[in-house]
Amino acid sequence: MGQLHHDYFYNEFNELVSLVEGWIRNSIPDTKSRLGSAIRYSAESPGKRLRAVLAISSANLLGFESERVKSFAVALELLHAGSLVHDDLPAIDNDDLRRGLPTAHRQFGEGVAILSGDALFAQAFLQVAEDHSLPAEGKNEMIRLLSTALLDLCDGQVLDLENGDLEQRHLKKTASLISVAASGPAKLLSFEEKRGEHYLRLSRFGYELGLLFQITDDILDGTKPSEVTGKTAGSDLRSGRTTYLSKFGEVEARAIAAKHLQNALSAVEPYGERGLFLQTLAHTVSMRDR
Repeated sequence: MGQLHHDYFYNEFNELVSLVEGWIRNSIPDTKSRLGSAIRYSAESPGKRLRAVLAISSANLLGFESERVKSFAVALELLHAGSLVHDDLPAIDNDDLRRGLPTAHRQFGEGVAILSGDALFAQAFLQVAEDHSLPAEGKNEMIRLLSTALLDLCDGQVLDLENGDLEQRHLKKTASLISVAASGPAKLLSFEEKRGEHYLRLSRFGYELGLLFQITDDILDGTKPSEVTGKTAGSDLRSGRTTYLSKFGEVEARAIAAKHLQNALSAVEPYGERGLFLQTLAHTVSMRDR
C-alpha cells in the first residue's frame, strides 16, 4: 500500500495542527496570574501536536467528525505538555531548552513550573469531564484511558530515573499516551460496530508508533545539535541513561525502528484506503529530523 501524496499529507497534517492549536488557545482560562501565564506558555508552545492529530485521524477513520473528539484531543496535548514541564525539572532531566524555548522552570522558576504541570493535568481531565456532547459511557472510558496513560507515564519516568528496562521505559513513558490517542476514539463506537476490534487494532498501531517515535528521538538526541532538535543535545548521554542509540548503535537502532514501523503499518492495513493517513503519519515519524 502506497503513502499519501507528500503535499496532500502535509497540507492535511498542518490543517489539523492549526485546528488543534485553536482549540488549545480557547480551552485555557484567560487569567493574568503568573500561574496562568506558565500554563499558557507550556500549553501553547510550538509542537508537533502528534497525539491530538492522531486522535482526530483515528476518529475520522472510524467515521466521526473531528469536533467529536475535540475535548479528548485537547486533553491529550495538555497531559503531554504537563508531563514535559515535569520531565524538564532539575530533579528529573534538568533541561534548559524545550521546543527551542527556555523550559518552564527556567522561565517561571521551579515552584511555579511544578504547579503549572499539575494544573495542566487537572485542566486535561476537565476538558473531557465537561464535554456534554460525549455519551456518558464514552466519556468515562476516555477519562479512564487518560488516567491509565498518566500513571504509565509516571511509572516510565521512574524507570527513566533508575535507568530501568529500555523497552518498558519507552512503552510506558511515551508509547502509552500515543496508543491512547490512537485508540480512544474507538470507545465512542457502539458494541455492534466491532468496538473491541477497532480498539485493539488502533491501540497496537499506537504502541508501535510510540516506540518508533521514541527510538527516533533517542537517535536524534545523540546525533543532532540543539539548533535542530529544539532540546538540549546529548542530555541522555550526559545523564548516563541507556538509550537505543547507546545500547545498539545507530545502524541497529534504525533497524529496530524500521521493525516497529512495519508493525504499525500492518496494524492498520485492514482499513485499506481509510488507513492511508495513519500509515503516512507513521512513515513521517520514522523520517523525522527534529
